[in-house]
Amino acid sequence: MKVKTKKPAKDKKSQTNKVVKRNQQVKKGKRVIAPKNGNELKLHKAKKSVQKGINANIEQQLASKCKQLEEGKAFHVVKDA
Repeated sequence: MKVKTKKPAKDKKSQTNKVVKRNQQVKKGKRVIAPKNGNELKLHKAKKSVQKGINANIEQQLASKCKQLEEGKAFHVVKDA
């Protein structure tokens, strides 16, 4: 008959150390990397969305030009899912 054994419970000190480690700031060497400002994050998201829109528009234009030039041949545009 096999009996499952339980691992010994960890002491409370190790659990509190984990909580303290999570609350520390990110470090790179001696430097501490501060969290980004909320306004900077919003700006970055806005720039990224504009960039995605521009790229999508360019893709549509290229696809339409290729379809016009290659009327007799089959042309398939692969889009990301």
